Amino acid sequence: MIKYSMQQIRESLPKEKNKGDSLWVQYVARNISYPFTFLFINIGLSAWQVSVLSILVAFMACFAFCINNDVVRWVGVILIHFWMICDCVDGNIARVKKTTGPMGEFIDAQSGYIISAFCYFGLGVAAFYTTRFSQYSTLLLTLGSIASIANILSRLIHQKYTVAQINSNGGKNEVQIEEKDSSSFQSLRRRIGKEIGLSGMFMILVVLCQIFKIYDYVTVFYFLFCMVSLLVVIARYSIKAKV
Repeated sequence: MIKYSMQQIRESLPKEKNKGDSLWVQYVARNISYPFTFLFINIGLSAWQVSVLSILVAFMACFAFCINNDVVRWVGVILIHFWMICDCVDGNIARVKKTTGPMGEFIDAQSGYIISAFCYFGLGVAAFYTTRFSQYSTLLLTLGSIASIANILSRLIHQKYTVAQINSNGGKNEVQIEEKDSSSFQSLRRRIGKEIGLSGMFMILVVLCQIFKIYDYVTVFYFLFCMVSLLVVIARYSIKAKV
């Protein structure tokens, strides 16, 4: 028996939330997520269950890139995209069933942190195995590892600053307010991160990596991107924290 319609699922998404996502999510992942949402919600899965599924998918996707086998790496590519779809599906289900809340946001965020912590490392391992520049294979593995560390460290610093700012302003989240101002630094930082990072251009590049075996070039690119992002976050928040 179908309890929830496709129309209900589509109409549950606020326009403002969709605009805040990357172009890839808005026009590709989100649309693909609706049939999966229709299936999952009508077989009785909850948003929490889909979030847990996305955590497992995140681990498997990152692990697949660490195996020196072309078929397994293709599995990794597919799983990375399925992770992105699940990341949309759990939110869709939560909104339709009206089960959104802080704990839902927490469990949903965990899969994103797992991808952030391990995906560039997996990229570096794939580059180690596939690069045409074998003399730099160990360097590529190192760059991928540093990129993963820099990526998750940027998020950690951002979250810590946000908490410190809220505590010092009587519960007022100025970071969140600034992110909604399209002309602000926070909004620009967030937009660049979304369009170039894991929910944006990365999804296209990881497919090209597997087709053309350019993991090495993409690993170097994301090493530079993650390091610049980390340095900007450190500098920005250190200046703002000056008392």
